[in-house]
Amino acid sequence: MRKSEKLAEDRVSVWLTAVMHYSRMQRKARSIPVSSLWFQGYSALAGFNAYVFSEGNRQSGKFAWNRRRLSMM
Repeated sequence: MRKSEKLAEDRVSVWLTAVMHYSRMQRKARSIPVSSLWFQGYSALAGFNAYVFSEGNRQSGKFAWNRRRLSMM
């Protein structure tokens, strides 16, 4: 596994952990509507995925990277 791929996976797991923690806090606090949080989160993740996808297509074969991305989700 390349270093950049490991970095990307670490970043995704960190992001997911932060989102889970934040949504748990929101359930207690209810200060910000969760839907807006999820919308922001999903758009951020979509942008990140598009970036990782284009990087992966340049570095390696398309299908291997697709499989890895699917197993990551």
